[in-house]
Amino acid sequence: MLVYCYAIMNKNLHLIQVNGFNPILKDLKEKGCNTDKLIKESDLHLFNLENPLAYVPAKLVYNLYDEINKSLGINNFIDEFSDYYQLIAIMQHGELMAYAPDVLTACQIAIKYDQIVFTNERLFLRTNGNKSMIASYFIDNPESGRENVIFTNIALMLNTFRLKFGHDWQPYDLYIQHDKVPNLDKLIPRKSETNVFVDQEFTGLTFDTSLLKCPMLNPVEQNSGSSLIKPLDTLSSKVESLLDSNHHTRLPSIHKFSEVSDMSLRTFQRSLAEEDTNFSQIIENWRFKKALEFLENTSIKIKEISQRLCYSNVSNFEHAFRRWTNTHPLHYRSKL
Repeated sequence: MLVYCYAIMNKNLHLIQVNGFNPILKDLKEKGCNTDKLIKESDLHLFNLENPLAYVPAKLVYNLYDEINKSLGINNFIDEFSDYYQLIAIMQHGELMAYAPDVLTACQIAIKYDQIVFTNERLFLRTNGNKSMIASYFIDNPESGRENVIFTNIALMLNTFRLKFGHDWQPYDLYIQHDKVPNLDKLIPRKSETNVFVDQEFTGLTFDTSLLKCPMLNPVEQNSGSSLIKPLDTLSSKVESLLDSNHHTRLPSIHKFSEVSDMSLRTFQRSLAEEDTNFSQIIENWRFKKALEFLENTSIKIKEISQRLCYSNVSNFEHAFRRWTNTHPLHYRSKL
């Protein structure tokens, strides 16, 4: 009944998972703040906040942020809470991204599940030559409090890349879906060369395309410190490893993979679907990442790369690379 009432108030009912704002409440509690009062003032006490996977109306989270501003005088959410927005702290798909086999897969997971934490959020990955962009935008109407969701998303994006590439990593550009620039000193040092653009249609950052092929974290790497060990704990990771071992001018067919896996074709396809992928997507991702890797080695000619990736001719490889990056392989290599 309660959710129904909110639906009547707002035909475009947007929800936020408790995961999305829990870090702020946790931080405030640790600092001794009376979060119960803030929750009640924003009407969030009407919902179960104990379950991080539960949902509440986005409008009430915006109200919560306004209450934090009004009651505690906290206007700079990035400066106050940025450290608490870490990918591995977000249950389910956040963990999937953190332990994805590589940055490209992590971005694809984020895009596929872009409405999990914020039902009003949309994400996209855009590659243009040597620069790539990961960005999100909110489809609901701007209102008081929403800007702080956008600002904390900036912290999450930056912290995700720094989780892999180190605390000093900086993007080329930072875009903000708001007409004002928050105080970014904590995230972007003043001496940084990062370009900041405000009043944009999305919030995102640009980075070197070559990073897409880099592995993300995995439990083995995190425990042992070794980035050379890659656990083969999924069918898709095993398929990709076999692609790495392929020495033929043609890639094995899906029928061959199902055969060596001792699975029927239908079972093989269903098993990949349970991992939220399919054979064509694995091939596409593998070729893209290997192309980025081979292009860094200037001793390998474009024709040889196309052969290693099992394209029937160079033109087909060049066409695929343009589709991935919007540029020619030679142009991409010249910018490395």
